[in-house]
Amino acid sequence: MKFSIIVPVYNVEKYLPQCIDSILNQDYVDFELILVNDGSPDNSLSICCQYAEKDKRVHVINKPNGGSTSSRKAGAKIAKGEYVICVDSDDYIEQGYFTCVARSLDEFNPDIVILSHYSLEDNKKILHKDFVVQGLLQDKEYEEVRDKFIYDPTDKNISNPGIISYSLWCKVVRREIYVKAQELIDDKIVIGEDMLCSLYCLQFAKSMICLNDSFYVYRILNNSMMHSYNVKKFEHFENTVKALVESDIVDDHRICAYSFHALCNEYAGIAESVNSISEFRDKIKETQKFKLLYDMASRVDKSNCNLASRFKIWLVNNKKYDLMFWLLKLKNR
Repeated sequence: MKFSIIVPVYNVEKYLPQCIDSILNQDYVDFELILVNDGSPDNSLSICCQYAEKDKRVHVINKPNGGSTSSRKAGAKIAKGEYVICVDSDDYIEQGYFTCVARSLDEFNPDIVILSHYSLEDNKKILHKDFVVQGLLQDKEYEEVRDKFIYDPTDKNISNPGIISYSLWCKVVRREIYVKAQELIDDKIVIGEDMLCSLYCLQFAKSMICLNDSFYVYRILNNSMMHSYNVKKFEHFENTVKALVESDIVDDHRICAYSFHALCNEYAGIAESVNSISEFRDKIKETQKFKLLYDMASRVDKSNCNLASRFKIWLVNNKKYDLMFWLLKLKNR
């Protein structure tokens, strides 16, 4: 069997049929679909079971709620395909995905395949290129690209998170590598779990091919964890930064860059959620108890940054919250 498609499912009855149909209707059929219901309180489990009754390629795992990482681990334990493809249950894929990837796997036999993707928000679909290199990468060339994951020291814009997307759903990974990587992720990691798993997969792999093709459609929901503000997110980012530090495979430059990206993104979310400078300042003060996150962000390397990036670093490190508030408000208009 070529592919194991793992789909963690939680409370997505509105989007789940489109997701499953887009997978089962692919013209390439040598795959299994593993649906992992993560304690959904809605009708998601029933939908999964209905598909399993109709198609023998569908396997359903029902488990107590434990998050995306625990769901992917559960799916990985029963996966039998040569390669693993992760799909989020509120997203979908377009026709030809598996055929395109299988063709490249048969020709080049890489450990990882990376593709571009589309984002979908308010019925508007936008193409995103997830890398700046194309073709087969191996040996020294692969290592050079791999080491620019999270942080590219040659990029003068500190806001750019490296040259490879964090997301698992834009990658196809050899099963042995994926299983080994996923087992290293703590179940409590709920933000950055894709980035951590991708990090380990890239570390364990020896080759990768980047395809200039797009089949995955990532649906942006305003109520999702990654696109809304909650002070709890800072705790989640703190856990992720701690996991990066403890991994011993990432240098401080990359950890500091990741921490800085997280702070900047969350500050923008705070600015969008409040109406006054005092509210903005108070919410930020609530987050400063997460010492590791703030410490790593404060040490971000600015030696190769452009002027705009240096200004952003100055704002954050010198706690210029009033100026930051107005600049973010203007940007969000």
